[in-house]
Amino acid sequence: MLKALNDRILIRKTELEKPNEKEIYMPVLKENYYEVVEASCGQGLVEVGDIVVVKKEQLYQIYHEGKEYYVVKKDDILAKLVK
Repeated sequence: MLKALNDRILIRKTELEKPNEKEIYMPVLKENYYEVVEASCGQGLVEVGDIVVVKKEQLYQIYHEGKEYYVVKKDDILAKLVK
């Protein structure tokens, strides 16, 4: 298990579902959308499961147990998807 440290956030790429004209949901992969897997910053900025937009050039890539993750500083989160 990976744990983010020192105000870092562990994220992974995610697919967003977007309805088309006929209300059929199709997964859409957006390069800058990531799901929060682990957050060490305790200020309530993001929570596990949140979808965020980050500065792509600030990502640190990690492979763990066959899965791809990224570590990013909390200050490099640009936005959070609010439903």
